[in-house]
Amino acid sequence: MNILILPHAVPDRKLKGRTIEIAKELAKDKNLKVYILERAHVYEDLTYGLKNFLKRCFICKEKNNLIFVKVPYIPSLTIPFLSYNQKLLQELLAKLDIKVLINNFSHSFSIPESRNFVYVYDYVDDYVAFHKNPLVKKLMDRFIKKEVEKCDLLTVGTYSLGERIKKKGWKKDFMWLISGVSQTSFQNLNLDELNWIREKYNLNEKFVIGHIGYHDEKSGTEFLIDVFKKALHRISNMVLLIVGPGPEIVRLKKKYGDERNIIFTGAVDPEKVNLYFLLSDVGTLPYIEHPSVHARFPVRLLDFIAARKIVISWPFGDLKLLNLPNVILVERDVDKWVEAIVKAKELKWKTEWDYLFEELSTAKIVNNLKNRIFEVLEKINNEKVGEIEKK
Repeated sequence: MNILILPHAVPDRKLKGRTIEIAKELAKDKNLKVYILERAHVYEDLTYGLKNFLKRCFICKEKNNLIFVKVPYIPSLTIPFLSYNQKLLQELLAKLDIKVLINNFSHSFSIPESRNFVYVYDYVDDYVAFHKNPLVKKLMDRFIKKEVEKCDLLTVGTYSLGERIKKKGWKKDFMWLISGVSQTSFQNLNLDELNWIREKYNLNEKFVIGHIGYHDEKSGTEFLIDVFKKALHRISNMVLLIVGPGPEIVRLKKKYGDERNIIFTGAVDPEKVNLYFLLSDVGTLPYIEHPSVHARFPVRLLDFIAARKIVISWPFGDLKLLNLPNVILVERDVDKWVEAIVKAKELKWKTEWDYLFEELSTAKIVNNLKNRIFEVLEKINNEKVGEIEKK
C-alpha cells in the first residue's frame, strides 16, 4: 500500500522532526511504500514551481527507505494556485497509486475529495498563531477548517489542539499522534565518540544541564541562561550545554559566548545528537508563554525519556495532562527553576519508569495509526460495496 505524506515544516536533515520519524516507522512495514513531499524554504519552492509550471514534472529519490517526491507546486493560499496545486496533486496521487494521504500542510494543498484514498489531516501545530497579518490568519484558519472537515481521520500533535478543534465544532473525534520514544536509537552508540565530546567540552566531573533542539524566539533559551547563572551560586560545577541551531543562537552566542560554563555547540550531526542527550544530567524545556507553545509536543522530551533523564519544564500543553514521573513541572519563574535544578541534581531515573518506553514507543504509536487507517479503509470499501449493490 502506497502512502504519501505532505509535511508542513521543511524536513531539515540537521534536526529530528516528528513527521520524518513517523514516516521512518511506517516505512519499516514491508507492506507499505512511503512517499514524502520534499520541501525547501518557501521562496525556493516558489522559484522551482514557477520554473516548472508548465512541465508538471515529478522527481522521486529514495533515501533510508523513504521516497522523497519533488513537485512544482506554488506555495500560496490564493484560490487560483490552490486549484493548480490540487490538480497537480491529483496527477501525483494517480501516478503513484496512493491509497493513504497524510497531510499536515497549513496552506497550498487543498486535498481533492475522493473515496479512492484515505485522507488523514495531521494538525500538528497552531499554524495561525505564527502569523501577525489578520488577513493571513483568516485565510489560514478557513483553509484548515475545510481540510479538517473533509478528512477521514484527524490526527493531532497535542490533546490541546484536538480539544480546540472539537470546541470549534470542526470535528468530533481525533487521534493523538506524537513521534514517540525510540529507545533503540540510544543503543549501541559509540562510546569513544561520547568520551570525545565529553573531553572536547570539558564535561568530566560536571553537572550538565542540557538544552537541545532548534532555538528560535519561542525556545526560551535566554530565560534558561538567566536561571543557570543564578543556579551557579548553588551548584558551582554546573555547565549549560546548548545544542542545536537557530536564530537565537546567533544572538545569544554574541552575548554569552565568552562565559566558560555556557557551551554553544551549534548544529550537530543528526546521527550523533543522541550522544548529547546521554551527556546531559538534566534536560530542560524552557519555552516562552505563547499560544503556539501550548500546541507543541516537544520531540526533545521523548529523547530525554529515551536517555533516562530527569526533565524540568513548566506546565504547558499536554505536559499538564500526562503526569510523567521523570518531569519536574514548575512555573516559569527564575527562582523556582533554580530550586528545581537543585532538586533534580539529587534525582535519578527509576527502573519502574521504564514502562514509558513501551507506552510512548514510536512503534506502538505508529501501529495505532495504521490500525485506525485500516479501519477507515475498510469503512470506505464497505460504502463502495453498498453503493454498487444499490445500483
